[in-house]
Amino acid sequence: MTASRRIDCCRSCGSEQLDSAFELEPTPLIGTLGPRNVKEEVYDLSLLLCQDCGLIQLSEIPPFNEIFKSYTSVSEEITATRVSKNSYLEKVSKICDLKADALIVEIGSGDGGLLSEFSNMGYRTLGIEPSHQYCTLANAKGIDTINGMFNKDIATQIEEVHGLVDVFIVDNSSGRQHPAHICNISDPESYVENIASILSGDGLVVVRVPDLRKFVSSIIVDYFYHEHQSYFSLDSLENLFSRFGLHVVRAEVPGKDEYNATYYFCKRRATDAEYKPIEEIFEVEKVLQLREISAYKSFKREIDLERARFHEQLDQLQEKSIVGYGASTASTNLIYQLGISKYLKYLVDDNEIKIGKFPPGLDLQVKKVNSIYDEGADIIVVLAWAYAQRIENRHVEFPGHFMVPYTPADGTKGESVYYIRETCRLCESRDLVVVLRLTPTALCDAF
Repeated sequence: MTASRRIDCCRSCGSEQLDSAFELEPTPLIGTLGPRNVKEEVYDLSLLLCQDCGLIQLSEIPPFNEIFKSYTSVSEEITATRVSKNSYLEKVSKICDLKADALIVEIGSGDGGLLSEFSNMGYRTLGIEPSHQYCTLANAKGIDTINGMFNKDIATQIEEVHGLVDVFIVDNSSGRQHPAHICNISDPESYVENIASILSGDGLVVVRVPDLRKFVSSIIVDYFYHEHQSYFSLDSLENLFSRFGLHVVRAEVPGKDEYNATYYFCKRRATDAEYKPIEEIFEVEKVLQLREISAYKSFKREIDLERARFHEQLDQLQEKSIVGYGASTASTNLIYQLGISKYLKYLVDDNEIKIGKFPPGLDLQVKKVNSIYDEGADIIVVLAWAYAQRIENRHVEFPGHFMVPYTPADGTKGESVYYIRETCRLCESRDLVVVLRLTPTALCDAF
């Protein structure tokens, strides 16, 4: 048995004031697919709330090398589209004056795909990448890349060889595991301290993280798994960065069918115009009570209710052929958290590389999508909920029915609607009304 490590203080601020927030179903390490009937170690999936800085974090951490043991080269996977270079440039240029010879550094740069676009425009670029295979590919493209995890030694090396950094990018939109991301490391405090130590006076840090607000307000459970050690709200992220003189000057919440928020930090404070939409996000987090244990207890109750509701529906369909659509890490976790593997005959996925493999600990083979027609599926459980509408539109000829797990009552799964819609925290009444509704456009109009 491989030993896990239980934390006794907050990984962000060091406080020992940690309270149990909620416990999810234990799972194996679900980051990769593999052969059938492989015995998998199962780890607890419990989360703690730091009473001092508000960070939600895993209480027990499996060995880091085990979590990322399959972190391999891009030749073995299909990488999702990254946030584009133009998107970054447009927003960065509104916040700071990007010089022609600006140094742009990406932590967890993979094969250098994003940095190559900046390099083609004449900017100096540097990648920091823990995978030797990715690093080799990036350097072969002409993207100077340091092989290793970002730390004080690498920060010193960067300053000595390249000078101060104008833009740091910490982006988790690559569609692959990311051992160097701020959510996935054990010491985010040193991580941010090292960033701040070599950031130029008017430099910028762009951080893209899973949005805790979205998870809690929309009751999204599938993105809580062992790869992510920390789950940031804007409040907890600002708390961390401000300790090293960095302040949020722009914030972008996810839209429908998205779950990442993007924050921009620099050494100056936000102007009044910049801070207004940021202040609205802070207010939303207060409404959601993300610093209160009660918010997470309610979140867990909603998950349990949905699990029971979904089981009741599927129990009535056991004579039907039920298939799961989606074989990503999040999809696998959703199967575990809702306890629905016993209802599913097999899984289908559009990614050819996944075909013929099995999720860790589950006897569910991944097949080609055409199997739903060839083998006569009756019900499709759309595990890849963010793409539910796209999947249904693509399969309008499918004669059966689609089911989307834990869709909110208003039918807008994944919409950026931030309100408390579960039972009342005081009297447990379900007679609740919407008190606040914001959209990503409204939050960003000032820009």
